[in-house]
Amino acid sequence: MTYKASDSTLIQGLGGTPITLTAPLGVLTVQHGLRYRIRFFNIVCSPNYVFQIDSHANITVIEADGIPTQPYTVDQIAIFAGQRYSFILNADQAVGNYWIRAARTKSFAGRINFTILRYVDATDEHQRVCRSEHARECTILSFTSLLTTLPPV
Repeated sequence: MTYKASDSTLIQGLGGTPITLTAPLGVLTVQHGLRYRIRFFNIVCSPNYVFQIDSHANITVIEADGIPTQPYTVDQIAIFAGQRYSFILNADQAVGNYWIRAARTKSFAGRINFTILRYVDATDEHQRVCRSEHARECTILSFTSLLTTLPPV
């Protein structure tokens, strides 16, 4: 049996496809100066994704698959089918809009696999949201660093 690979991804229940590039995108609104715990999971069957937020190289992983981890700061997270992560996002960038990307490849063309991180008081026009069109060279999350933090005995 042959399966067709998905050509898009929903983030917060919204997203575009190659034929619906103007579909609404999800928006995660944050207040400058605050910290947020964000939980995300990959509920697909096969592809893995690389998750990143433009200009936010301070994602601190604190949990993997329901298990607290030694805090580890990265600028992207590789997530595979069925995995879950929690991380702390410091909303410390200039007020504006930033792409949140979930990519299966290094290409982010066509707004596929995007949502928007929007700071309070930023414009709501997503046409101006893109800070960069291509993936940066990123530090890949080392799975050996996700050591369980156990309480003292």
